[in-house]
Amino acid sequence: HMVDDDHEAETSGKDGAQNVAAWSSTWNIRQFQQIGGPSVTVWRELRRLREAIDFDDVVERARNAADSSNWSRYVEVMG
Repeated sequence: HMVDDDHEAETSGKDGAQNVAAWSSTWNIRQFQQIGGPSVTVWRELRRLREAIDFDDVVERARNAADSSNWSRYVEVMG
């Protein structure tokens, strides 16, 4: 967005963005998820849970971190 030219790829910004989108779609790669980090999907699902998890301490700590919007603590808990 708002890139005139991609000098490294020797193409326009618009063409470069379309190429990146096609590449990530072809290989089923999320463009903005850090490698090796915990799942954002799990974070979102844990935020939906309202009751405490009493059968797994790690899941409960992760749920608690997600529920309090504490991403850094969630990452620590998830390892």
